[in-house]
Amino acid sequence: MSTIKTETAIATVVVLIGIYFLLWKSTCHSEPSFPVVKYLATKAPYVVHDHLLYNFTKKGRSVEELIPKDCQAEQIWIVARHGTRNPSDKVITKMLEELQEIQKEIIAAHEPGAVVGGQLCEPELSAIKMWQPDLDLEPANEKWLVQQGEVELEGIGARFQKTFPNIFQKDYDSRVYNFKYTKTQRAEASAKHFARGVFGYEEAKKVQYPPALDADPVLRFYKACPKWKHSVDKNPETYAEQRKFESSSIFQTMLERIQTRLGLSRPLTLAEVELLHQTCSFETAWTPDGLSPWCAIFDEDDFEILEYRQDLEYYWVDGYGHELTYKQACAPIGDILDKFNMKVTNPQSPHKVTAYFTHSGTILKFISHLGLFNDTEPLTSDNFLQHKSRKWRTSFIDKFATNIAFVLFRCSKPNSEPSYQIGALFQEHPINIPFCNGNWICPLENFQTYFQSTVNTCTEDVANMCKL
Repeated sequence: MSTIKTETAIATVVVLIGIYFLLWKSTCHSEPSFPVVKYLATKAPYVVHDHLLYNFTKKGRSVEELIPKDCQAEQIWIVARHGTRNPSDKVITKMLEELQEIQKEIIAAHEPGAVVGGQLCEPELSAIKMWQPDLDLEPANEKWLVQQGEVELEGIGARFQKTFPNIFQKDYDSRVYNFKYTKTQRAEASAKHFARGVFGYEEAKKVQYPPALDADPVLRFYKACPKWKHSVDKNPETYAEQRKFESSSIFQTMLERIQTRLGLSRPLTLAEVELLHQTCSFETAWTPDGLSPWCAIFDEDDFEILEYRQDLEYYWVDGYGHELTYKQACAPIGDILDKFNMKVTNPQSPHKVTAYFTHSGTILKFISHLGLFNDTEPLTSDNFLQHKSRKWRTSFIDKFATNIAFVLFRCSKPNSEPSYQIGALFQEHPINIPFCNGNWICPLENFQTYFQSTVNTCTEDVANMCKL
């Protein structure tokens, strides 16, 4: 063989080896180059300094910096989703049984002589081989708040206390505080850990809570709306856009891509991919500093597609998809007005804090009633690519422990009567709000005018619109 041919052959081998290692590296997701938590939809853990925050708030400036110098916080109203929890009993059972069968298939597909052969790199495969379900995971503990959820709520309580020390006094007084939760373990535990964050462990034991209701008119108003349950929640047509997206070429190509990556010789079902994704999401939420080994089977495109699939569901079930869904969320607005108007009328009233602990369904309907995160075009099965920068992203607007707060400020200027302003916070940060004309704080009258007609007829309207 001539020297030129030899050099050419060597160069070809070097190039092929280089391509092989580039491909190997590009498919190794055990240490992804993107933050997985930004795509986990409603199962995303609570992250205070969220990168997406900068798209919607005052570029990361603190609340204290933005409060007008002549204003002082007088009262606060907070509604929060419970913190990170366990899956449902059905998902837990699948994680304990079906997932371990898939695990065996994946391992077998990476053995020498496998029919197809998987493409997972060694760190990914090793992590999946070593994976075992959490020892505390059992159906009896379905949807219970986990330790990470406790940490989230304690942190939120502590930070609110630090931001508004004149409202969140450290000594508990039942005249000052009104804490309430829904009739679930996760909401009750969230409320109690929030209280620990505000008061500390011992003082939090003194907090009084009213009896929880099955269908609380403010915390879970939709539970008392049979028409919504029948015509939206349980209506198969509500899920039509999600089903069409699942049948799209974008989604089907993703399923094939994951199947090839895992090396399975049979088609991978949507239910199986959903289980893999759920396990990735929950395990990552439980330990957000780490990463579930099951996340490594997805690349960033896969995560985006799976997030959009969930966003479609929540948009049409709990968001802007149906007018009835968000119109029934007038009760929380009325509750804010009642509390703030009473303070304005009676400035000496000791009440300062209202804090409610509830669920995803309440948060999303309330967000939609407020007009937040509303995209110009509705989310549909055929506009995924156009909605890459959408506002309705549950990974941001409905993660575990998502919270919305309204603050009543009393503002005083020399030689004038005091005036009242209302400020809005989302995930503890100021957020521009429609009734404030694009600002986060504005006169209380703006809020009253914007919502007064809705609030005045809320009880009657909800009774009529919720009739079957």
